[in-house]
This record gives sequence, structure tokens and C-alpha cells, in this order.
Amino acid sequence: LGGVFLYLVSSGAVGSFLDWHSHVQSVSRDWTGMPFPLPEQSLNQTWQAFLAPVIGIVAVVFLVWSLFSGRWGTWHWATLMLLVANFLLFNRAVVKGYLGNGSLYMSSQSMSSHFAPLLLLVMIQSVTDRRKYLRTVLLAVAGLALLLTTPSFLPSGQTIVDRVVTMPARNRLEIPSDWVQSEIDRIGPLFLPPAQERELAEILALLQDKSYWDFSDHGALYFLTDSLSPTRFYATHYIVSRENQLEVISDLEQSPPQYILYRSGTWWDVVAGVDRTIRSFLVSEYLLKTYHIADTVGGFTVLEYGPPGTPSNDLLFRVNLGNVPFLWGKDRVDALEMLGPSSVTGWDFAGGKTAGWQAEHDVARSESVDDGMHLRTGGTDAQVVNLDIEVDPRAVTYVALRMSVTTENDTETTGQLFWRSGSDGFSEEKSVRFAVIPDGQEHLYLLRLASFPSWIWSDLITGLRLDPVTLEGAEVVIRSIELTQVDELGLRDQ
Repeated sequence: LGGVFLYLVSSGAVGSFLDWHSHVQSVSRDWTGMPFPLPEQSLNQTWQAFLAPVIGIVAVVFLVWSLFSGRWGTWHWATLMLLVANFLLFNRAVVKGYLGNGSLYMSSQSMSSHFAPLLLLVMIQSVTDRRKYLRTVLLAVAGLALLLTTPSFLPSGQTIVDRVVTMPARNRLEIPSDWVQSEIDRIGPLFLPPAQERELAEILALLQDKSYWDFSDHGALYFLTDSLSPTRFYATHYIVSRENQLEVISDLEQSPPQYILYRSGTWWDVVAGVDRTIRSFLVSEYLLKTYHIADTVGGFTVLEYGPPGTPSNDLLFRVNLGNVPFLWGKDRVDALEMLGPSSVTGWDFAGGKTAGWQAEHDVARSESVDDGMHLRTGGTDAQVVNLDIEVDPRAVTYVALRMSVTTENDTETTGQLFWRSGSDGFSEEKSVRFAVIPDGQEHLYLLRLASFPSWIWSDLITGLRLDPVTLEGAEVVIRSIELTQVDELGLRDQ
């Protein structure tokens, strides 16, 4: 590492190197889905995988050098013992395949060496003054004894010795007996679960020799169908910034693909907990205004080019804005003001007006005063409802909610907005959840509804329901609720 650093300094690349890493971290904060920074578990696994082989190689070189130099002693026997234990435990694993949420995963049952740190410690002691470090060595030996007898998994009560006995003698792959060898061209002799093989064959049969764009982010389909994406982005979850989204929309307008893979029902629809309809909100709105439901094929919800049709249960899913790591009301209100938003309808609760809204459930106290509707929640499912509404969903882009919430100890909480058509009841699929700031200050919450198929493809909206918080005993003040229209798609013409 020192040599690499000196090389970067001599070539004048240190500045660029640091700038690049800074940029990566900035991109991460914009929730593109890039795996930076790594979670603690991944860093730990990386450290274990790196430590054991490197220290093992160093120990081999050290012991060979000591043997030929005639400096072999008690410390070297201890080093040899730990080296053997290190090699016996390192890289012994079983890799198995399994299905989860419609996607194929690989699980690894393995155990990295626990002896690598001890091996490093003993090597350090062997090249230093023995009397000075005798206490440290004794502690290391005592630690080794404890390590062999202490359960590594307390619920199971297994010791490390028990674990070693049950581990395979060497690495191997275990293929479930019901998996089949794929017959799909370009996949090769891979084994897949029968259901996945069947669904993959179905979607490839639909897309073969057709133009399409994969909004659901399964980029391997372009390779399997020997076709190209109509945009330059190989992964949809990188399309985050306004400029990137408008670029994609422009590409799709120039050569409209026949099909859009809009939804897959897998983890890729909600990368890092952020739904694709939120992450690429402009693109989602464009697709919903330009395409209609074609079919559900191979687990994919497929849209076809043409005027939007009637709502479909295939596109009903709950959206969670609470996973978005910034408050849209704070970050976007200034930009939206420049676009000249127009009010579709709204309710101002100031001056003691309720304007058709009523508290109906889990509300201990409700009153309307000069600064808005005051509520004290009497449970975890407080509701404020308005059933006297007739709104065209295609005319609405955002719901702008002004509200303050005070909770005990500033406990984190979320709110949820529901909508309905006709005389239907409210449902989770026709709702959006959002994070609430419980600091007692009034905040503006912007909920972008035009990106959600369950809103924009609904019939006339006849009712709204606001669940302001999910906590009992919270003090809530609702100042106003407004439905606005903002032509953000019109930016592509500027």
C-alpha cells in the first residue's frame, strides 16, 4: 500500500483519486443504489477473507526463513501449530442456491479462520524480546484455550470444535435435486429452479425480436435477447438526477420501444428500500402517460406503447416514501415554485375551518383553531378522512401537506395518505407512506402522486384519508392540504 501511495504521489494522481472517492460518496447520498459505504457486515467479511490468507503466507515465509537460519524455537512451534489450524479452517464452505422474493440467491455456509489474529500475535512475539512480552504470549495462549471451548453461536451451544467437525472437508457446490439444466440459448449449462426457468423462457419468448426497455432493472435480458437498451444506462436505478431522467425520456420519445418491463415483483423494484417509481419519478410518470397494461408475463408486468388504459390490479403496490433519505418538501419546493405550480383543489384549516375533513379513528381529541386542525392521537392508527371529493387523478402531480407533529422524546414516526375511487374502501395498495419530523415545527411534505400507477390510472378520486402519525399520544397540527399540478415533464423541451 505504501508503494501504491508513493506511485500516486509521483504521478500527481492523489488529488484525482481523492476527488473520485468524494464523488462516489456524494453519489451514494443521492441514493443511486451503489454499494457505498459498505455495511458493517460486508466490511467484516472482507477483513476476514483478506486476513487469513495474507497472514498464512507471511507465516510460511517466516517459518521457512527461521528453519534455514537455525533460529527455530518454542515460538516457532506455536506459530506452526496456529498456521496449521488457520489453513484447516480457512475457505471451507458449502454454497447453495435458493429462491427469495422471486430472485435467485446463493447462500454460503462458511467459517473464516479465528486463528489468524493469534497467528499474527505469536509471530510478533517471536521476533521481539521474549521476557518483555511473556505476559502477552500467556494471554494469547489462554485466549486460544478459551476460543476452543467457548460457544461461537450461543443459541446452538456449538463450540468451534463442533463447528469444525460438521464442516465439509473441502469447498463444494450443492445443487438441489429438483433444479433443471437450462435449455435457453446464451445461458449455458446452468442449473435453475424449474419455476425460474419457465418464467424466464416466457419473458424471452415475448421479447425476442421486439423493441423493449427494462425499467425493472434486469439488465441480463438484453444479453439473453441479443438486443440493446434504447438508453445508455445499463442499470435503471442509476437514473436519478433530473438531467438523467429527461435524457432517458428523450431517448424513449425518439425511438419508442414497443414494450416496457415496468414491474417484476423482486427486490430490484425497491433497491435499498426506495421504490423505482420514487427513484426515477419523472420517467415513471412519462411511462404511465404513454403506455398501457399489456400483460403479466414470466413474473414481469409488461406495458405496451399506446394511450393509457383502465386501472389494473397488476400495478397495485404500496409505496414507501419513508425510505427516501431526504425530505422532498425541503429539497424540492424552491425548484417547483420556478415551474409555476397550479392548484387543483385544497383545504386550508386555518381560522377554524375543517372543510369536510373529519377525525374518525384513534383520535382522543380534535379541535379546529386559528392555526389549523389540532389532534391528539388516541392510538397508533389515527385517521382524518374526507369523502366529499371529486378529483381527476391525471390532473394532480403533488399533494402538499403542511403539518407539525410533537411526540414524546421526538420518537421517529411516519404518516400515510390513502385515496379511493367510487365507493371503494381504502387499501394499502392505494396509499403512500412518508417519514414525519416530530420536532413540533411546521413542515411541508410533498407527496408526488403522478409517479404511481395506482393514482394516475385510477378512476375519479372520491375520497382521501390522512393517517398523520403511527404513535399514540402525539400532538398534531394540520395547517393545509393542497393538490397541485406541476409540468415537470415539460422541462425536456427547454
